Amino acid sequence: MFSDLTETTLYNSHGMFKEEKDFKAFRKRIPNWSAFFRQRPRTYTSTLDEIPQPPSISTSEGITTSNTSTTSRITPHTYSSTLGVITQPTFPSTSEVITTTTNTSPIEGITAPTYTSVPKANTTTTNPSSLGGVSSNQILPLKNTYLNKNSSSTRKFSTSTKISLVRGAQVPISCKVCREDGNVQYKCQNCLIALCYTCCKKHLSKKSYQDHLVINVNDGSTILKPIKCPVKTHRKDDISIFCKKCDKFMCLKCLTESNHQTSSLKELETLYAEDIELLNKYHKIMVEDYKNKFMGELAKIETSKCQHEEFYEKERKKIIQHDKMLKEEITKQTNKLLKELKMELQKTKADLENQSHDIEENICTLVKKISTITKETRNSDLMCVHGVRKEIEKFIPSVKLSNVNLPIKVKEFIKADLHADSVENFFGILQNSDMKIVIKTYSTNLKSISSLSNTNYAICLGSKEDSVIRNVILANGSIETLQEIKDIKSEHLSLSKTGNILVALHNDPCIKVLTESGKMNKFYEFDSTEWFRTPQVPLCIHVLQNGKRMIETKEIDGDLGPLSQTSCRQVVLQSSDGKQLNCYERDKKGNRLFTLPIRITSNSTGKICVIDKTDAGEGRLVTIDSEGVVKWIYNGHPKKSHLKFNPTDIGTTSRDNIVVSDLNNAIHIINYNGQMVSFLQTETLGIMYPLSLDIYCKDELLIGCKHDQAKLHIITFTGF
Repeated sequence: MFSDLTETTLYNSHGMFKEEKDFKAFRKRIPNWSAFFRQRPRTYTSTLDEIPQPPSISTSEGITTSNTSTTSRITPHTYSSTLGVITQPTFPSTSEVITTTTNTSPIEGITAPTYTSVPKANTTTTNPSSLGGVSSNQILPLKNTYLNKNSSSTRKFSTSTKISLVRGAQVPISCKVCREDGNVQYKCQNCLIALCYTCCKKHLSKKSYQDHLVINVNDGSTILKPIKCPVKTHRKDDISIFCKKCDKFMCLKCLTESNHQTSSLKELETLYAEDIELLNKYHKIMVEDYKNKFMGELAKIETSKCQHEEFYEKERKKIIQHDKMLKEEITKQTNKLLKELKMELQKTKADLENQSHDIEENICTLVKKISTITKETRNSDLMCVHGVRKEIEKFIPSVKLSNVNLPIKVKEFIKADLHADSVENFFGILQNSDMKIVIKTYSTNLKSISSLSNTNYAICLGSKEDSVIRNVILANGSIETLQEIKDIKSEHLSLSKTGNILVALHNDPCIKVLTESGKMNKFYEFDSTEWFRTPQVPLCIHVLQNGKRMIETKEIDGDLGPLSQTSCRQVVLQSSDGKQLNCYERDKKGNRLFTLPIRITSNSTGKICVIDKTDAGEGRLVTIDSEGVVKWIYNGHPKKSHLKFNPTDIGTTSRDNIVVSDLNNAIHIINYNGQMVSFLQTETLGIMYPLSLDIYCKDELLIGCKHDQAKLHIITFTGF
């Protein structure tokens, strides 16, 4: 069939050469050109629309290879190529068919077909990758593009199917710039063109292509852009090496003109790989650590905005409601005063009316008597005149000429003095208050959480009622237990300088240390010394920043009952190695400082604040200096004396404030001058009976509670 095709016809119908000179260059590489086509058979069967598309597989060299496709035709040659460059053909027997395997390189648009002879087959399978990336359903529409449109150049075969020669099936890859069939190993990812080594360098050297990415098609590595040497006399040379000690890029001339240690020299590719590795590492740090941290802080800001907006709206409604209520009360008072004033007026008028009525009656009687006298003075009848005289003489003494009783007392309206202070006291004011937000709440199966200590690896929970100590972590809204030690009744847990947990046991003179592995070892035992008149047991341990320890102690079996001469309630100051440094029990006058000290904290200036239990349900804070002099005593909210103050745990914040848990559903925050900074009713946040606390982080507080299924809360204070 090919014997009837001329070179021009093949050039036009093949459709894979842009210029005639490219086709002629291809022809020269095939000797015996006429015999090559004369030996081809005249039958070629293929139904391209029905060609199945087998999946691709991966070779060991990282190149994607399609499944073998066989063409039902007899051919006398075998092609083998790695990048599409056709080698010298061989001619197998006519009983073999072509088996086509196409290697798809990592670079889009570059294929590497390989052709081998296999026994004749009757089925035809073709993978889209072996057809230059064109799928079977795209071949027929392209038939007019790749076939000669002249009907005289398209041969009709004995079968019903015509040949469709598709671009890329058997085309040698050439450089898209110089058009040479050289060693094409590079591709520009921006221009999507294949390049040889020379054109690759030129491509990267152009200013307009400075930002283009060129890679090696064999291994996918990035080709570095050529950079001219910064030395004026070497401007024509590219840099080729880097000196780590000098931190300079150099060309070969620079290297020969100066002395550099071999160990400090690095090839550019090695330096590039190290820089990329470090940049990827920094990228990971910046994304996972810094960016996530900032995004978390940004989320906190947005949450805070919403919370403040909600708080503002809530307070605004409270003010409007209060204004409405006060207006109603003022209206009631106004109506009351008006009514009272009106009643006073009516009473006064009634009294005056009564007096007026009496006077009017007297006047009428007097007028009548005067008229009678006038009439009788003109009468000549002696008997009548004498009778009138006697009547008038009786009347005159009966006339009362007393003054009227005019009311002089009135009810005057005295308006209130509405200056600024009175209005504030009358209506109310705005004052600074801390935002209190419950972040998370965790439930346990404990009866109470009597002590808390936050470590680097876990949160240590102590329950005196349950006789258990647990190391837990907070994850996914629940508590996960790492370790549990049973049958141990702890009074207090405290973090040591080494990160372990110091445990004060109930009625035990020995302080134990709980290691991260869960082992309980002896740490310190109180012996009879000059400091202790009676055997002592620790109630609380407080470790200072300098490693010193403050330990609150009492005599064995001591309680809140009446203190005797042998009762010993004190705070002991020890060095880091357990040496007794001081003991705070009595003041200079011999008076006891404490009744039953149960918790202790201190600040950086040396002030010591102690929770002193004075009764089963009451207590106080006693603050002393390093000399044992009492600085101040706090007995609860100064304006809510009706509330009992029952402190249970204490801590010092990063802002040098004292935070105290109050079993009566409250949190007190006091500065070290004894002034209350903030007061929180915890029941408004759903926190009931706060029994223990510990500082979780800068603005967050761990609170353990006392009730069945005791809860662990994390709350935050703005300005905590």
